[in-house]
Amino acid sequence: MQARTMKAKKGCSKNSTRNYKQKHHTKNTTETTVLQRICQTRISCVVWWQAENNAMTNPTPYQADSGFDSDVVEEDERDMLPHSDEDDDEMPTRAHAWIQFRLIILLNRYLQRDVEALPPITFQGIDRKFTPDVVVCMKENISFTEEIFPSAPPLLAVEIISLGQTMRDMVNTCQSMIASGVEECWIVEPANETVTVCTAERRFALHAGEMLTYHRLQMPLRVDDVFAVESL
Repeated sequence: MQARTMKAKKGCSKNSTRNYKQKHHTKNTTETTVLQRICQTRISCVVWWQAENNAMTNPTPYQADSGFDSDVVEEDERDMLPHSDEDDDEMPTRAHAWIQFRLIILLNRYLQRDVEALPPITFQGIDRKFTPDVVVCMKENISFTEEIFPSAPPLLAVEIISLGQTMRDMVNTCQSMIASGVEECWIVEPANETVTVCTAERRFALHAGEMLTYHRLQMPLRVDDVFAVESL
């Protein structure tokens, strides 16, 4: 009886030792797993910080251009962008922009209600595309969710002569636009403060003190107002 009791005690002792070892092993395994995860997290943070630091000190062209790089535009996408022969001209001067701004305001002040003056819009002509400085078009619904280019030429196109351009070049451009369906063209010469009117039938220049007329204007426009320097 005593021998059986001693044997039972030894069995219990072995089971307790085995359970202790298993529990201790599980605890060690759990602690090792937690330490490994902490190390991996720290390594990931260090790698991320190094990448961010390199990006800040050595930005790529894509980042420097705020998310757009013209070099990544595919050739077929370039063909879809509106382009005209005027795209390669010199950037307009402040005087050019001022006259352009004044013309848009003045025209919208005197035009009939079903038409409007707008900044440059590219349209397809017979032989090439044109982008006049100011255009007068029929009013249409505006969509901000899709790009819709004009299917018809403007009614009136205005070109402002910049440095390096000649009257002959502008007249040829206006004749091509009229042949493409534009009703009338104005050529503005800031240096001489004159406006040359081109139609399919004739061409004439107007000077200070004279009036610009167009059948879609409710009242004539003074040439002096085009070149005035005071605010509207």
